[in-house]
Amino acid sequence: MSQQNELFSQSPSDPPPDTRLQDALDFPHLTDLLATHRWLEADQETDRLILTIVGRTATGWLRVEDISQVPCTFLTTLDYLWSQASEGAFGFFVQ
Repeated sequence: MSQQNELFSQSPSDPPPDTRLQDALDFPHLTDLLATHRWLEADQETDRLILTIVGRTATGWLRVEDISQVPCTFLTTLDYLWSQASEGAFGFFVQ
């Protein structure tokens, strides 16, 4: 099984495979927003985190080439947080 398929074959109840990026960014703020079901603010915070990880906060948007710079473990962690908070209704895998 490829690494990409392996990452997306996890169920929402599985722990994220790598939480090293959580230490580098403000995941507790996102977690708080998700826990209180403040979906719009959580979506904006998710955007901010993605822009931060690729160094595009000044521009406020991603280029096509930026997408490949987002680590899979980072996306998997975001998906896990969204899936857990929304009981499987939201997240990258769901979409």
